[in-house]
Amino acid sequence: MIPEGVDIFSIQEKVIENILQSEEEKKAIESAPKSVDPVQQLVATAIQEYLHHPEMDRNELISLIGFISRPLPRIYGRKILDTVEAGEAGKSLFKTIEEKGVIGLGWGENDYREPTNSKRPVRKPEDLDGPKIRVVDSPIFIDTFRALGANPVSVNWSETLTALQQGTVDGQENPVLSIIIPYKLWEFNKNIPIRHYTIDPLILGVSKETWNSLDPKDLEIVAKAAQEAMAWNKKEARKGLEGSTEAIDMLKSKGMEVVILTAAVKAF
Repeated sequence: MIPEGVDIFSIQEKVIENILQSEEEKKAIESAPKSVDPVQQLVATAIQEYLHHPEMDRNELISLIGFISRPLPRIYGRKILDTVEAGEAGKSLFKTIEEKGVIGLGWGENDYREPTNSKRPVRKPEDLDGPKIRVVDSPIFIDTFRALGANPVSVNWSETLTALQQGTVDGQENPVLSIIIPYKLWEFNKNIPIRHYTIDPLILGVSKETWNSLDPKDLEIVAKAAQEAMAWNKKEARKGLEGSTEAIDMLKSKGMEVVILTAAVKAF
């Protein structure tokens, strides 16, 4: 479990800020087509050599891998997703990003995304009717919450905590261990249904140019380390949520009303 107080997004933003210091790096971003994600451009040109990012953040550049973040809880379970990633589908997706200049080294995840809100407990679809929910700026997330009757709002994460505090938005949706617990979202939102409406995969990637510059021994070391790191990542992302209620118990101890939805309700 990620310790309380660890600001993952601030660390990420600092890394990107440091990456963009040189003129060479700035030129690489400026020369990229408008449709190309800037972080992806840095990796593809070997200016940023490694990438560890949520898959959904790459959707603008590689729409083929967007299907993994679709809200399909009845199809994807954790073990089923592991099988998909390790099978032909996962290999095909890695081949696609390799064509874009990035070598996929392994799959990780943030686990399932769960919505929280300050208005009411969510026990049925109608309970999401009305609240303003901060969502990822992606049509799939916006359309999903709009279909449920909520009012989806795209807000930069750096502004989300303030928006929750001031009531500009009533809720948000994110994984429990990587966001809800470390950011202490119970201070703003007391209600969380455990619905598992979509899972949040991560890809660890390396610039193809950098990869090709390594000798065979180093390639073996890096590949092995990447697999071990991502296996650890998945284990930590699921800790207290799979085969245990530790994470859920913690949310309850912080005053959140946790509603464990039945299979029939989860299907909405």
